[in-house]
Amino acid sequence: MQESKQANTANGLVRELFKPLSPLANRFGQAWGVAFLFLWLDYFNFRLLPEWLLLLILFCVTLASFRWRKLLLSCDTLVDRAAYMLCILPTWFFSVTFTSWAGWISFSATLGQMGLVLVFLLGLGWCVWLVDRASKMLLAKRQLTFHQSGSTAGPLISMNSSLGQATTQTSNPLDVEAWFYGSKRRKLNQSATAMGVYIILFTLLLLLITQLTGCNEIYEMPDGGGEPQRKQQVVKIQKVIQKKSS
Repeated sequence: MQESKQANTANGLVRELFKPLSPLANRFGQAWGVAFLFLWLDYFNFRLLPEWLLLLILFCVTLASFRWRKLLLSCDTLVDRAAYMLCILPTWFFSVTFTSWAGWISFSATLGQMGLVLVFLLGLGWCVWLVDRASKMLLAKRQLTFHQSGSTAGPLISMNSSLGQATTQTSNPLDVEAWFYGSKRRKLNQSATAMGVYIILFTLLLLLITQLTGCNEIYEMPDGGGEPQRKQQVVKIQKVIQKKSS
């Protein structure tokens, strides 16, 4: 019974956490997102489409993503920023694949590395924002519970514990009052933990994608390698010394 209650609470928290971003999950966004994922897998794994046709479809998907963002301009600033960040993915992938197809290998590798750094920084920012939002939601609910119970102590002391000690013991990493955040500067410790976990997960995900898709191929051949030539065989001459018969 207690586990079921905790599961329902967690599900409700997740729904409320991502509720401001719900306009992103419309049919148009889902369509170009699935198409982008298929093109990514086809480019690195399946090789079903000719490269020129894949580039043409990818260009159309990139235009569709910006059209999708334009349709979301009536939403709030948060949704617009999230949509703009998602539009970066097909734009980055198209720029890398097109320059590689055109023979600009070094430029393609540079774009790939710069885009990877940009995706990392943007993802880190959204990770910190989500953790901060979840922490504030939990504090607001706990503060409401304290007011309803008539208690004079509030949960805001857990932000840095400079005015007192936290009154709730929990192991939820999204809760700033989690016991492993210590007794001082809990908010700073929570943000640092979120950043550390994000860096580890991002690295593991990058290694997994590299192994599954082989997307490190754009970094393997530097520009200016010259024309391919047939490897010449090296013939070694050995002198055979015969033993004299007695």
